[in-house]
Amino acid sequence: MINLRRWSAMASLFAITTGATFSQVSATLDRAEKLFEQEDYYNSLPLFEELIYKGQDNTNSHLKAGMCNLFLSKPEKGLEHIKLAITPQNEVNPNYQFWLGRAYHLNMKIDSALRCYRKYLVVSGTQDEFRKGVEDLIAQIHRTEIHFLAGDKSPFDITNLGENINSPFTEHSPIVSHDGKIMVFTSRRPLFANEVPEADGQYSSKLYYSLLQSEGKWSKAIPLHPRSSQRAQFASVQWVDNSDKLILYSSDHGGTLWEVERDGNEFKDPVQMKTEVPAKYFRPDGNFNKGKDRIIFANNTLFDGTYDLFMVERRTEAKWAKPWKISKLLNTSDDEISPIWLEDGKTVVFSSKGLKGLGGYDLFKSVYDVETKTFSEPENLGYPINTPGNDTHYFELEKGKKMFVSSARASGFGSTDIYMIVPNDHSASSKEW
Repeated sequence: MINLRRWSAMASLFAITTGATFSQVSATLDRAEKLFEQEDYYNSLPLFEELIYKGQDNTNSHLKAGMCNLFLSKPEKGLEHIKLAITPQNEVNPNYQFWLGRAYHLNMKIDSALRCYRKYLVVSGTQDEFRKGVEDLIAQIHRTEIHFLAGDKSPFDITNLGENINSPFTEHSPIVSHDGKIMVFTSRRPLFANEVPEADGQYSSKLYYSLLQSEGKWSKAIPLHPRSSQRAQFASVQWVDNSDKLILYSSDHGGTLWEVERDGNEFKDPVQMKTEVPAKYFRPDGNFNKGKDRIIFANNTLFDGTYDLFMVERRTEAKWAKPWKISKLLNTSDDEISPIWLEDGKTVVFSSKGLKGLGGYDLFKSVYDVETKTFSEPENLGYPINTPGNDTHYFELEKGKKMFVSSARASGFGSTDIYMIVPNDHSASSKEW
């Protein structure tokens, strides 16, 4: 799987090939390049845009501004900038052809993306370390294009939940109450005045909630603050079945689980759970099955630094077995994250960057056999639930009649947004996916 972040470092050499000399490098450009190298795309983007406005270092700045927009999940704006970086030299520059192809790909302009990727293979050296990655991207396009060749109408209505929920920053992990009236989610937007961003330009993760209005729209997001003196930073785990209680995780004191009860349209103070459940299995992603006797979770392994999926099962009321790593059917050499048990208690949906998909993280489902303690071969949920961007943190209501995902798509607000997916008359879920 190609590591797109490594390409951003490679592109730092691009200024040398686009007519920018050392004498032309201004303090603004120097600052923009440093932030870009640090992967702080939020703060480097306006500096490149300032340089473009001033007519300085335009070719390089258009390319970098376009790349920033791609990393910030604004593919339409990214494509616009990268197209403006075209020069006769770039027609045979493999770095430029890759990023132009990637911009077309993320905008679902698959014919143009294929042309650029294939041109990259022609103009790059045979020993180029990224050739295999580009071949993988071409394979992703071929897995997507079946939908377009068939000419079928989309089996789902997909709705961005709008500015009341989404922001230019990352939103993820939507979980909706059993009655469908309250959504809790995580956002990396700023909340406090003078809040200091983290290294990537985003802010610390915080929980918000939103209320479903009578007209079917979601209310403006409300911070889910503990009203007690607790200063712990919480992450959501899941709703307790058929109740108004929400399970939260805190990393304080080595990891603890908490319950917070819904009180009408608000939440009471969180109360630490008195339980033998191993809280460490809920960082960063963990999920109980319906019977609360099985947990599936993602963990960052010590050996290769990637996230893999693990299982742990209850032996007695007070004792849990040792966790075990799920087979290579589900785990790859890349990341697997955000697993969730569905209502049937045996089907798991998770996100993988390493399994064959349409690009970035894709959503897959697999069924657990209690007798053999094995999972079935994972099935890609397909387009348009999955896209060439990142698709993670699946949640469903009423056995798939309404689904929510965190996704990086064209026309979004930036980074990843939360979308609602509803089967329509063309859906097999009407025939079931």
